[in-house]
Amino acid sequence: MQTTTPTWTTGDRLRKARESVDLSVAEMAELLDVTRNTVTNYEHNRTRITASAAVVYSEATSAPIDWLLGIGANLEIRCFRGDGDLVALHDPNQRALFTLAA
Repeated sequence: MQTTTPTWTTGDRLRKARESVDLSVAEMAELLDVTRNTVTNYEHNRTRITASAAVVYSEATSAPIDWLLGIGANLEIRCFRGDGDLVALHDPNQRALFTLAA
């Protein structure tokens, strides 16, 4: 009999990280300045998480961004606008993983 190892989606990791620090969906939504529905959509893989939301999840839960996003390499947080807002996350191969609209 062949067994398989369950794989976690990005949404699974976001939810597990949030729950590990006892944050409710409503509390995470407040930290992200979005609706509870948006958080639920991130955690159910209905909506792709934004770069800025991934940073907030990471900071609020102390979970590494690369783990949250399911990427096996350390990410570089780069490309800030003059006001300090994050514009993109890059992987070590210089691919923009997430980019915010200008």
